[in-house]
Amino acid sequence: MDVEVPKFQNTPAQKGINGPDIEEEDDDPVVKEFPIFFSNKLAENLNLFQYPVRPSERPYVDAYGEGILDSRIKRDAGILEVDVPIDTTKFYDKTKAAKKWDSVNTQTLSGSISHPEGQMVGVFKDDELHLTPVFSTVQLRPQFKYVDKKSIEDREAVKLAQKDARSKEVKAVQMSAKSTGEQAPKYSGALLSFKQADDEEFVHLDWYDRDSDESWNVADRLISSNKESLDSDTLPLEYISMISCPHLDPSSEIHN
Repeated sequence: MDVEVPKFQNTPAQKGINGPDIEEEDDDPVVKEFPIFFSNKLAENLNLFQYPVRPSERPYVDAYGEGILDSRIKRDAGILEVDVPIDTTKFYDKTKAAKKWDSVNTQTLSGSISHPEGQMVGVFKDDELHLTPVFSTVQLRPQFKYVDKKSIEDREAVKLAQKDARSKEVKAVQMSAKSTGEQAPKYSGALLSFKQADDEEFVHLDWYDRDSDESWNVADRLISSNKESLDSDTLPLEYISMISCPHLDPSSEIHN
């Protein structure tokens, strides 16, 4: 089989490929430019909720029949929970659910709130990009509380049965008294944080669906109303220096 071999010619850019005068065409040209505006109307109220185990084409919205049913937060502990419906038409054993978990038809998603730096949400409108900083993010993952509840109930039943069996035995008991301070358990570190989070009560949150009027009214606040230009005090070379690795002078190295 004959294969046609392309012919190459030396161009000015190729001739000087090893030299300082390299002339190469940009293989990623700028196709469009647009102005960028910064909006801070929601700077302390824009929270990003992520669902790592949920396909993006199946959002939790009423339009798909799977909208958020309830939401709550522990502000001090930084814990957020939402309840979503379970699709009982697929992969759902109604008999087993009724027998073991009281016909559970909702699932709880939970996550810890974090406050990242440098993250923004962008909205395009009329060929303009409007940016708003993200105040907090949380990744919501399934929590199988109904399974945990059943396991706890089973363990409590076993403990109660063992306690009843022991109570029938006659034993000599030596009584001792402790002060209030000695009786109180002492916690520290991660255990203390867990205890405080467990003791904190959830606060109910009003949840509005993605397509509700309330959500669209808030979305309008992502658009900046201030169109004044910002003048940068940073020179181009200064900016390059800021984002580049620090320069090390080989002559400054100390040799033993």
